[in-house]
Amino acid sequence: MRELHDELVIELTPAQWEANVLSANKHLSPHPRNDRVQYWRALAKSLARNQRVLTVEKVHIEVWYRFPKNARREVANLQPTSKAIVDGLVDAKVFSDDRDEVCTGPDNRRTWPNGPHEVRIKIYALEGAGK
Repeated sequence: MRELHDELVIELTPAQWEANVLSANKHLSPHPRNDRVQYWRALAKSLARNQRVLTVEKVHIEVWYRFPKNARREVANLQPTSKAIVDGLVDAKVFSDDRDEVCTGPDNRRTWPNGPHEVRIKIYALEGAGK
């Protein structure tokens, strides 16, 4: 069983999305890729700065993506973006680490209906995992 601990929402303009999205299908050279990783990581850390720290041993993360148009997409390809977001949550000390023993996910999902670009991060405390 899991309990929703927190939900963070990132709203993006189309230009912000296009300039910063990380996709398994988009191969970037190291410096531009690192710039994008740092963008998501810093954004997640900043959003999570005032969140209470989880005192459980295990968490589950879902990352929900909303798009303005109903184009064919595979949100699994956004795993590099989700990974950078989770690293930002760890940087903010929302939970201790993102290694397998601590964190399951991030699971990428798609939000319906379509609307402005949005990334919604759901952080779950897994029941029975308390310290």
